[in-house]
Amino acid sequence: MQPDFNLYKWTEDEINNYREKLVLIKSFLDKPINEDNFQELYKTCFLIIDKIPLPKVLLNAECLMRGRPNKGDTFNEEWQISYNSRNPDSIELGRFNRPKEPAFYAAVPTINEKSNVILTAALECYKE
Repeated sequence: MQPDFNLYKWTEDEINNYREKLVLIKSFLDKPINEDNFQELYKTCFLIIDKIPLPKVLLNAECLMRGRPNKGDTFNEEWQISYNSRNPDSIELGRFNRPKEPAFYAAVPTINEKSNVILTAALECYKE
């Protein structure tokens, strides 16, 4: 799969707008820490980060190891494996997701002798 280089094409106006946003972000170094400033900084950072295309990686794996307790059930609906997908309004910004965006945590089996996919899934997905 080749990357879509069209995602990296921005107009001169867009680039200038991003530059202005970066200057705004830098200005927060001299501002007091309060709720209003934090929210403005958060929204500005999000606008810039949202424009960075993320690479897609095709996985050639027969299965994914999901660290979730079950009693042998087969999961056949998204809500069963995706974090809080039936209640997106309660999803906050996380390490790997945006607000209201459900996340899916799993480990991919590898042939690397030093990795343990079951332990990885347990540590990454089921903190309890």
